[in-house]
Amino acid sequence: MDYFNVKLAQDEIALIVVCDICSSSAIVEDLFDQGRRECYARFLEKMKHYFAEVQVQAAAHSKFALYKFTGDGWIFLFPTERNGAYVVGFMRDFTAWFKRVFAEMIQPHLDHLPTTLGVTFGVAKGSLHRLTMYGRHEYFGPGINIACWLQGAVKVKDKAPAYKALVSQ
Repeated sequence: MDYFNVKLAQDEIALIVVCDICSSSAIVEDLFDQGRRECYARFLEKMKHYFAEVQVQAAAHSKFALYKFTGDGWIFLFPTERNGAYVVGFMRDFTAWFKRVFAEMIQPHLDHLPTTLGVTFGVAKGSLHRLTMYGRHEYFGPGINIACWLQGAVKVKDKAPAYKALVSQ
């Protein structure tokens, strides 16, 4: 199954979760300066496999989609029949995984530990419109825009944003 070339209906309502790694620029710069970029690449690969495993374990009728890797985060699309408790559980389980695996794979290799470590989330429900760009299905719509804005706002509105989410009404 191709987890990254998701195909939703032409116009579909979805629950969108945007996730971002805090302090990723400082982390990547530190690792690149030390010639240790491969440990970050392995970390991202392990994260991708974690999401794929969680997706396989989800019930067949309500799988979520790993829609897009954004360079320092992910965009997930959940069917609207998934309830909020499932999505909160998904974020909670991922944050526990992130803390553990980051501490094992990345933290020992950093010369300078950023003050903010973790992930932030933005969550919104909205309609998506599908188009094909460079042979891949891409989506746009207010739900993605709002989820991205909320995820970014976590860092602006909170001095300790790690492992927090902003959710639209």
